[in-house]
Amino acid sequence: MNVVDGAIIDQECASLLKQSDINQLNQFLDVVTIQLTKSSSMTSDYNLINKIVLTLITVDTKQLFKQRQLIQHQLLVILRDYLVKLLFEQDQIALVNNLSIFFHDICSSTLVGNGIDKLMIYTPLVNKICVFFNEIENYARESQQIEIINRLMLIYQNMQMTRLDTRDDSTLEVLFLNISTCFSSKFFLQALQALSTNLPNLNSLLFDTSVEFLYWQPYEDSLSRKNSLFTIYKVLVGTTADLLSSPPPIEPIVRLARLLALLVMVTDGTVDDK
Repeated sequence: MNVVDGAIIDQECASLLKQSDINQLNQFLDVVTIQLTKSSSMTSDYNLINKIVLTLITVDTKQLFKQRQLIQHQLLVILRDYLVKLLFEQDQIALVNNLSIFFHDICSSTLVGNGIDKLMIYTPLVNKICVFFNEIENYARESQQIEIINRLMLIYQNMQMTRLDTRDDSTLEVLFLNISTCFSSKFFLQALQALSTNLPNLNSLLFDTSVEFLYWQPYEDSLSRKNSLFTIYKVLVGTTADLLSSPPPIEPIVRLARLLALLVMVTDGTVDDK
């Protein structure tokens, strides 16, 4: 039976930490991939996976991963699949957190469309993020889990802000519709009313990252998106107006301004003129 040779991976990690040039990174990616694909099943040695991810985070791979062929390497697909598998596993949250840092780092330093869309617009991953927004009340005080989702959402937000012509816009539309449902929920109304007292990570996810993701959608091509935003407007406009009459602290005001920009965009017909 073929098993992962941890000693070989340890050696590759040490070599990459010692010399993090493009050739060494290529060797690291190839050798580690060979080890992790020896078996048809995913390894349960999550400490080993975490060591691989920590090595990639530690070395200066931001510049190196601007190479298209590296973004499209099989190892990144393997690591993404571990992210999907373990996303809500609390006993592996340290590994999931590191995976989210790694993917956020390379996505934020790489030209959108350089293979990032193919890697990250992945239906099983997006579906899990949708589950989070559908059950967000259960995670409201899970600070690290919220941070993880926020990093992933920042990836999709950046894709929308750059108006990337994605190959599978339907997947991001599903994410949009689930977040829209969250914004129209009782939980979101309560979060809006408690802006100044909410946990900062929750505020950042809801009133910064998610609002920006919604704002930069291609509404001109989607009636369902326009209808969802109009629903958000009808649900939130009264509460938002009341809160603006008694201004909260500075940061929540900034987030409210973004939200208001989103609502005004729906009502004044400028959804395709950002």
